[in-house]
Amino acid sequence: AEDALARYETAQRSLIDLQAAAQSTPSSEHLSHNQYQAGLVTYVNVLTSEQQYRQAQDSLVQGRQQLAQNLIALYKALGGGWNSDEKVDRHSAQTADGSLRFAP
Repeated sequence: AEDALARYETAQRSLIDLQAAAQSTPSSEHLSHNQYQAGLVTYVNVLTSEQQYRQAQDSLVQGRQQLAQNLIALYKALGGGWNSDEKVDRHSAQTADGSLRFAP
């Protein structure tokens, strides 16, 4: 159970970093677009910024998936049952800040 808890905590910290990176890329994308419109950079710079934005969003989604998988592993390690046929209300399992929580 300790390994599962450590993996879950690591995934939580990683997700925080991924969220920060994903939040900073739109401003970089807008900046390069504005610079292109002003004739300061080539369109390649705009495309590169857009690519970085998409990669940051993809990494964020993968981080959320990893966090959810680690939460399931932790739940199982603590002796919780998991029924794949059971319907899960995804809204009740996610808090306002996007982190997952145990439902009673």
